[in-house]
Amino acid sequence: MQQGPEGGSKHIYMEVSRQIGSMAAKGARVLEFRCVVSELYIALRTILIASVTSLRCRLQKRMLTKLLNALDAAAELSTTDRLDEVIHNMVEVGKSIGSNSSVEELLAQQNLLVRMLKKMNRLLEEEEACKASCALCSIEFLERIARYVPSSTVPIWKHMKASIINFLAWSDSRVSEHACWLVTTIIDGDWVKQWSENSLEKKKFWKNFFALLQADSLQAQRLLEEMFTFPGSVTLLFSVTDDFNVESTVAKHLCCAIRHKQLNNSNLFPLVSYFSEMVCVLKDNSENESFLCTLRRLVKAFCLATSDDQSPYFSVRNNFALTIGAVDLLRQIDELAKSGIEIYKRKRDFDNGINGGNENPASGLKQCLVRLIANLTCEHHGNCDLARKLGAVPILLESTKLDCCNLFMTQWAIFALRSMMKEDSGCRDIISSMKPTSDVRLD
Repeated sequence: MQQGPEGGSKHIYMEVSRQIGSMAAKGARVLEFRCVVSELYIALRTILIASVTSLRCRLQKRMLTKLLNALDAAAELSTTDRLDEVIHNMVEVGKSIGSNSSVEELLAQQNLLVRMLKKMNRLLEEEEACKASCALCSIEFLERIARYVPSSTVPIWKHMKASIINFLAWSDSRVSEHACWLVTTIIDGDWVKQWSENSLEKKKFWKNFFALLQADSLQAQRLLEEMFTFPGSVTLLFSVTDDFNVESTVAKHLCCAIRHKQLNNSNLFPLVSYFSEMVCVLKDNSENESFLCTLRRLVKAFCLATSDDQSPYFSVRNNFALTIGAVDLLRQIDELAKSGIEIYKRKRDFDNGINGGNENPASGLKQCLVRLIANLTCEHHGNCDLARKLGAVPILLESTKLDCCNLFMTQWAIFALRSMMKEDSGCRDIISSMKPTSDVRLD
């Protein structure tokens, strides 16, 4: 029954009709008669479906042609009436694309859809010449196409992505945020991989998206949260920008994703590599607050990941590169502080709050770092042994004296030292061999 409506199905219909007439003339049994009637019903149904499909294709083609004409007229002179005509025709075409439309029907109109998207992009490139209502309607229309047209249909999706970039760049927040919503509805793992390619189009997309994210766009934040759920997204996000202000914002939302267990587990280990790279260039950026803010938020993200032994991210403690990076960072901070550059004590902390009585105790880089080392060494012999060999014990001990006014830091330093002494005999030997540098007084 898979033959076309114009040939096979009609032939079946004629053949079944002939058989019915022949059997009726011969007085055929009822069961045989029912079987033939059933075949006739299937044949008629096939013809009817094919006829409806053909009619729907013709209607879609007619509506798309009307939309193309309306877009041409609006591109020539974008008056309110002409833009309203575009909206009206776009709504009509959108209604015809739905659950009742087969993929084959849509692909039959592929050339018209591509032409329509090209003209729509040309019209919407100039924000001043186009109404926001037309842009919003276009976004809804694109979402409709994206829902029913396979992503493997390259020509259509190519022009749809160009449309998304245009919409993200609009200064009208309604349009740009709605564009983020559109991306959120269509994004998947393959989409994330495709946007990692280094091209002018991709760079423009990320530039526009990060601008929205920096402006605290709610839909941009939701899109970022959705990205975090896919493997490889964190590596991608930190590779497509070299602006530490942007990276700091991404790291802030990364902390939230870990706290709410929204981050794909595979993203943490590449993040360790990025953290290690940042530690290596600390000396060159010790006065760059955006860099330090990004670094502190990364440390905080690892603190959150290693605080709960029931967390899906707890296994990151087994990545010794994280322990090496954390201790190396602590050592560098200690050396910079002794040279007069106290990067973890500023008049304003990295969350733009004023230091003082109301200061968030977890706001400083060193404070988060000491906490991270405490988390990494808790009941983990390998990390305790590694931290001792890297020279963490003297620095942690010194922190309890130099930063004695910061109870948050001293308590975590003591916790880390206790864990290291419990798990590693070498740590016990180091501490037992030490002598006090001044008289010890017990109050």
